[in-house]
Amino acid sequence: MVNILFLSLPFLEPAIDTARGLNLEAIWLHQTFSPKPMGGLRFSPQGEYLVRIRNGRLVQWTPGGAEELLFDPNAIPGTESMNIFEFNQSADGQLLLVHSDQEAGGRPRGPVLVHCYDRRSQRMTLVAGGARIKYPSFSPEGKWVAYVLENNLYAWDIAADTAHAVTTDGLPGSIINGYGDGVYEAGLGLKQEQAFAWSPDGQYLAFLRLPEVPDSGALDVFDTKWSKEEKLPGQKPQVDHEPIRPVVGIWSCVSGQVRYFHLGDELTYLAGLQWAPQTSALSVLGLNRLQNHLKRYLIDAKTGTIRLFLEERDAAYLPVWDDLTFLESKNQYLRRSEASGWNHIYLHELEGGKVRQLTRGEWEVTALYGVDEAEGWVYFQAALHGPRERQVCRIRLDGKDLEEVAEEPGWNSAVFDKLYKHFILTHSAMEMPPRLGLYQSGGQVMQQLEENSDLMERHRAMGFRPAEFFRFQTPDQWELQGWLMKPLDFQPQARYPLVLVLSGEPGGQLVTDSWGGELYAWYRYLTQRGFLVAGVDFRGTSGRGAAFRKATFLKLGQLETDDLVAAARYLGNLPYVDAGRMALYGEHFGGYLATMGMLKGGDLFTAGIAVAPVNHRTWYNPMFEAQHMRTEKKNPPRYDEQPFLPLAGQLQGKYLILHDMADLRVPFQHTAAVINVLINEGKPFDSGIYPMRSPDMAEGKVQLHKYRRMTDFLMVHLRGGEIKTRIPMNPRVEMMRTLQESKRNHQVPIKD
Repeated sequence: MVNILFLSLPFLEPAIDTARGLNLEAIWLHQTFSPKPMGGLRFSPQGEYLVRIRNGRLVQWTPGGAEELLFDPNAIPGTESMNIFEFNQSADGQLLLVHSDQEAGGRPRGPVLVHCYDRRSQRMTLVAGGARIKYPSFSPEGKWVAYVLENNLYAWDIAADTAHAVTTDGLPGSIINGYGDGVYEAGLGLKQEQAFAWSPDGQYLAFLRLPEVPDSGALDVFDTKWSKEEKLPGQKPQVDHEPIRPVVGIWSCVSGQVRYFHLGDELTYLAGLQWAPQTSALSVLGLNRLQNHLKRYLIDAKTGTIRLFLEERDAAYLPVWDDLTFLESKNQYLRRSEASGWNHIYLHELEGGKVRQLTRGEWEVTALYGVDEAEGWVYFQAALHGPRERQVCRIRLDGKDLEEVAEEPGWNSAVFDKLYKHFILTHSAMEMPPRLGLYQSGGQVMQQLEENSDLMERHRAMGFRPAEFFRFQTPDQWELQGWLMKPLDFQPQARYPLVLVLSGEPGGQLVTDSWGGELYAWYRYLTQRGFLVAGVDFRGTSGRGAAFRKATFLKLGQLETDDLVAAARYLGNLPYVDAGRMALYGEHFGGYLATMGMLKGGDLFTAGIAVAPVNHRTWYNPMFEAQHMRTEKKNPPRYDEQPFLPLAGQLQGKYLILHDMADLRVPFQHTAAVINVLINEGKPFDSGIYPMRSPDMAEGKVQLHKYRRMTDFLMVHLRGGEIKTRIPMNPRVEMMRTLQESKRNHQVPIKD
């Protein structure tokens, strides 16, 4: 039997757990377990103020001082209903770019309506004539605003209120200027899509001109055929598509002309635009198609000369980090590298040659924050005491005096001011929501900014049993780490069904001592219904050195599937786990692992849930696949080893597949093909398709529907549809549930 579009099962779970007060509406609609929004809290450009959005207005304050109003839309005629969700400040803080009215269903970074507000004249001006734009950015001296509009880059002269078209050749499906699409961003692991940068003196605007591969055709979701040779039309380029080489452009504000630079046919990808301080030299990072050969160049915007200043190779692949840091007082720079087998910081001479390795040991630097040259300190985040925690640290430029400036157990991250005298610390743990504080650079607390005490009290009031961390050895002697959540009334002599949560994508991490928000609240919701919930980091995840993360190179999916089966066998042997009632749950790559686990695990798993699963490599992100598996032409045997579709006929157990047709990471063709194969093979399954509701199912009502559906699926197939608590409900809904229970009990309800 095939069940599509949520027709297969009624919602069996009651809306509210009266015993504890935890319910899905509270989690997903009312965001009861989300920390308070901080309104884009940050330092002002010069670092003397803290700035944020509060109650619909922009405010700033000095530590311990009173708030000062920066911008109030209610005081400006015509903007009273403005909803501010982001802002930029000029270097002197006198000009503001106020972002509002994001395009419905758009990605978090655009397109948006932007106003420029002059605090001195109190003048308000629409940028781009009211068109919705992306990535508006002030030039350093505050004379220009650069932005992207419909694949072209523009520079707006603020004083003249005139927009200059830096490029005109941008066309959808052909050329994009000034930003990289989601595939480009995700493939290189970059923090943002923006691909332009102002020079320090504001005289030049550098940008990337990138190819945008057109969609390979409209997806026919009713196509009933699938074979390796006859693939469904896609929404993204295939992995063997040969990308067009990008180029660097530099626009002169004085001449109004663009000069283009080609850095070599062997460089498939360009990224990391960064100007060296107080110079006209632009740093650019280049990678080959397989991402195992990296080069960094300096381009002189005045003379046009190009110089290679760094080159690195790796047998597998080279991760890209966009935190290269130039020193202003010396001709040197800081960078991260895995040359030692662990991610560490190195100091280089710009003219060539490594000066020294600053950090060392069998632990990882996970972020390079920057350097206080005056005091000689380099600030960074690290996993000093194991992969599941993070500390904020500093070390001298000579590699001495390693210190932890934020060392509280759990997860610590920091944002520093321009001079590295203060930082905003965010700290959380699995049982503690995020707390934000202002600290001096040495770690001395100055001011608590947000403690989320209401959320902490709510978490305690739920009576959750603290999660337990564990370790175990796989059959091939790899140590894996995990966490386990148990019901509050856990009884060691009882046997519980278990849900194993899957992630496992290379470079990611699931097992961390950090706040998990709504998702972890759902896991707790399951424990209150008598489930155990566990998560395990498989080979390929981060925080444990290059050998552990790159173990899956050319074996992507194979070793992770072996590890999840090993994890299930370890957990299934615990005396309180019912090994006959175990389920898998994962999204995207985790959804792929959930599906492969059911295939490779035999009858080990009773049920599996796959949300937007990656089900064929040639349809996924071509940069990601080329990095980890090479291309299908170069490595055909590896591409044939782990595809799900040819094995679908072997599927055992209960299977639920969900997909939003607007998913930005995994196109719907993956799920459409799976459904067709399962139909052809006569395999029963449950499915749910969300018709272009929101990217990644982010909408609250979609999330509620999705997690209700998954909860019901687990209740039916691991607990026999047991309902533990009830509340009065809509009479019609109550009657439907009565009919469902009566049918299950072979009873006929008596009508009143």
